[in-house]
Amino acid sequence: MAEHFETPDLRSAHVIVLGNEKGGTGKSTLSIHITIALLKAGYRVASIDLDVRQRTLTRFLENRRSWAQTAPWPVELPLHMRSIAALPIMCAITKRWNSPRSPKQSRRSSIPTNSW
Repeated sequence: MAEHFETPDLRSAHVIVLGNEKGGTGKSTLSIHITIALLKAGYRVASIDLDVRQRTLTRFLENRRSWAQTAPWPVELPLHMRSIAALPIMCAITKRWNSPRSPKQSRRSSIPTNSW
């Protein structure tokens, strides 16, 4: 059964990225809470789970989708992609991020560095 999703208005999109190489730091838990909070606030949300081993966010949202089918009230659900499905999107984002810029537009110049 194919689902129909609205085409997102990319001009108003915001990206929130949570990452840390160390496991057990709460990345998936925080992702779940941010996603559901934004949905409950009325925002349209798309999520991408890039953790191919654990897939915690994906499993949580699959369980939520299953529960939503029998829930006695409407349950908010994001447009969700697993890492394989998200690969073309991530390539496009990376390509745009790495596009040539003049020194005045450099993103690196705005990133603070640690002096230690």
